[in-house]
Amino acid sequence: MSGPDCFDRYKKEASSLDQDNYSSYLTLVATISEDSSEDEGLRQAIAASMESHIVENVPVKKILMELAGKINAKQQCRFNINRSAVWEGAIRGFKRLSYEPNLMMSVKFSDDMGKNEEGVDLGGPRREFLRLLMESTAKSPMFEGKENNKNFALNSIALREDWYYIAGRAIAVSLVHGGPPPNFLSPIVFSQLVDGSANPVLEDIADADLLEKVKKVSESTTIEDLEKSEHLKLCYWISTAGIK
Repeated sequence: MSGPDCFDRYKKEASSLDQDNYSSYLTLVATISEDSSEDEGLRQAIAASMESHIVENVPVKKILMELAGKINAKQQCRFNINRSAVWEGAIRGFKRLSYEPNLMMSVKFSDDMGKNEEGVDLGGPRREFLRLLMESTAKSPMFEGKENNKNFALNSIALREDWYYIAGRAIAVSLVHGGPPPNFLSPIVFSQLVDGSANPVLEDIADADLLEKVKKVSESTTIEDLEKSEHLKLCYWISTAGIK
């Protein structure tokens, strides 16, 4: 890639890069159209969990309630979860061919030795699993930033293994099945998911090295400015990001 092409193409596309990522994630979550929930108590839990997050006149709450009404409480979809490997257990469960999002989740926990915990899932184990799942998702390499203010991170393993899709499904299932909301998301990400738009700024970039590179590009007015910053290898980074 030539220097001028590198510079011009990036200047045109850099401002929309975050928006494209957010839009992709919104589409991902929106495709989960068959998730649902069980009874009036659970409906109230869903409403309460979303109350502090839903912007007035945005139909997210209505969508979740409609999905909640589709759950078949008479049939169960079983999840066997090891407490020390919640994320891995969720991946196995969601990827099973027999997984049906419109069935009631029944969760059984086990320890590292494979010994099951006693008791029947009357709602407590399910909610505990969803709570642990949201915690695991927040701590995963798919997100970066401060606690309760996380943005998406680019992780090659997560891309290859389709974890971003699984994370979207996990969040949707948690909301619809009475689990906690994704409180770890930044206002920028939440605004994009709910409102369909956001106005990210450079300071929203949590990766210090990436922030330095983007700032250098944003401050450059000519290709010569970029070429003077050999130590940053900006054009190589831009090319690696897929901008030609």
